[in-house]
Amino acid sequence: MFELATDLRDSIRGLLRRPSYPIVAVVILALGLSAGMAVVTYVSAYFRPFPGVEAKGLVRVFGSEGEETYQDLSYLDFLDYAAAAAADDGSAFEGLAAVQPYYLASVRLEAQTDFAALEAVSGEYFSVLGVATPLGRGLEPGDDVPGAEPAAVISHEWWQRSFGGDASVLGRTIYLNYRPFTVVGVAAPGFLGSVSGFRPNVWIPFAPFRDRYTRWAASAEDRELPLVRVYGRLRPGARKERALAALTATAAGLDQAYPRQKGPRQLRLDASTWIDPSSRLEEWSSVRMMTAAAGGLLLLVCANVANLLLSVASRRRRETAVRAALGASPGRLFRLVLLENVLLSLLAGGVALLLAGSLSHRLGAYFARPSVWGINVARETSVDLSVVGLALLASILTGLAAGMLPAVRVWRQDL
Repeated sequence: MFELATDLRDSIRGLLRRPSYPIVAVVILALGLSAGMAVVTYVSAYFRPFPGVEAKGLVRVFGSEGEETYQDLSYLDFLDYAAAAAADDGSAFEGLAAVQPYYLASVRLEAQTDFAALEAVSGEYFSVLGVATPLGRGLEPGDDVPGAEPAAVISHEWWQRSFGGDASVLGRTIYLNYRPFTVVGVAAPGFLGSVSGFRPNVWIPFAPFRDRYTRWAASAEDRELPLVRVYGRLRPGARKERALAALTATAAGLDQAYPRQKGPRQLRLDASTWIDPSSRLEEWSSVRMMTAAAGGLLLLVCANVANLLLSVASRRRRETAVRAALGASPGRLFRLVLLENVLLSLLAGGVALLLAGSLSHRLGAYFARPSVWGINVARETSVDLSVVGLALLASILTGLAAGMLPAVRVWRQDL
């Protein structure tokens, strides 16, 4: 251990004596590593739960028309599934919730007119997803009944931007497409909704939404039309298989009462992440392209750094010969060269982490999907602990890969 500490100290001194080549090596390595980390950060966002929700026990309920097909459910079918789960004391679900995204509404705030992204949701939406409301309350089942006072919850970002973070926003009336709604709560700052590529500003219950948006109300009566995204929260200890069996039993009853032209209802349960199962093949094509490009760049970087280190090693033959004459073994000389390279790579990994966040955000913006009104909305990406751990591992492996050939040459030279 003492010998390793001595080698580490000597490696640091060696790098400080010749600062020009370490700086060049760090810059080259950082560029290659940051590209790989940016891709990993972007890809990992696909598989993360929605930010701001309680992910454990949260599932997505899909309709299916055959193998590998995933669809939304009709609004009336959702109501029946939710009612059946609520009526069953032994249900595997704590609750079911639905959301209808992709609406752009004009908003009148006193004398100011703006536009806001709108989602209509069931009254259980905030409780099923586990979304906190630091100011006021979330929407409740009582808000989602005919005749209820029209209520709205606004996003934290929109609250800051349009209301200046004023706590007196609670109880104020906002006009969505000239229809009044009372603000009852502000969602937690981390909550970005539950639909990839769409950031809502306002959530309102289905009941007043149906009353005020007649075209949607007509669509909601059609059991053949996939209209709403459905989420469920499993009770602690409940298994997906049991939950799916209960839903399937309800679906069989609906097939008897309301047969569909498309055939019997089939259901699937899947984890709630940013990426839909139906989009995985499409998304993976871009992921593979980015991964291949980042991997090729990293290989090129390793080759360039290895060449740089070889040229440095050739100029250090005299130093190596002196070390050998003073009794340094070939193994120790080999270790010194590798340690220098790993130190360089770790330093480059730290620089790469700083660059990766910006690069991953740019990737998200580049691959953003246009919403129905043509606005590109980037996927939320951020460097998390898994990316930091991968950066550490990648830095060490890159240092070993780039330094192996120079280290072997030094070892053979001494032999």
